[in-house]
Amino acid sequence: PRQRVTTHGADDNATATALLLGAAAVLGDAHPRHDIWLVHLTGEEFPSDDLGARHFLSEMMRARQDIRAVVITDFIGWHYPSKPRFQISPTSVQGSERMAALALDAAEKLAPELSATYAARNKLRNSVFQTDLLEFELYGIPGILFNEDMDYSDPKSGSPHNHQSTDVVANIDLPFAVAVAKV
Repeated sequence: PRQRVTTHGADDNATATALLLGAAAVLGDAHPRHDIWLVHLTGEEFPSDDLGARHFLSEMMRARQDIRAVVITDFIGWHYPSKPRFQISPTSVQGSERMAALALDAAEKLAPELSATYAARNKLRNSVFQTDLLEFELYGIPGILFNEDMDYSDPKSGSPHNHQSTDVVANIDLPFAVAVAKV
């Protein structure tokens, strides 16, 4: 029988966890007009299939919390050699396209050394269906996903280290991840 093997997960998904910690430090002194929740979700991968996101959303709905929008970050520490590019994918919910446009503008201003790829929701390159963001989309919450440039219709697309024992810090481009985090 096949055995499940635990891998390091430096990129998938310690990079997004580090982004959350950095965001907490930056937002600590902010005075936003609305609450901002920084949530670390777990249970995205098969076989749990977005269990953490589903639980979080059911608890928020039970508490009648109004969630205006969501930004999900999946692995952000790897890029194709000589192509420092990341992907922004909106959901199909109204308002998501506007969020994606704001993110693309922010990418130009905050990380001009990178290239942001826009992946419309009706394109296979859009990775929403592969992440926790799908659960938010099903609840009608606008949102966008930041992750590495990949195309799920191409099995050779994306990091060769994803879900492998080679997903270690040595295989992450830390300045790239920091630049994506700024956006």
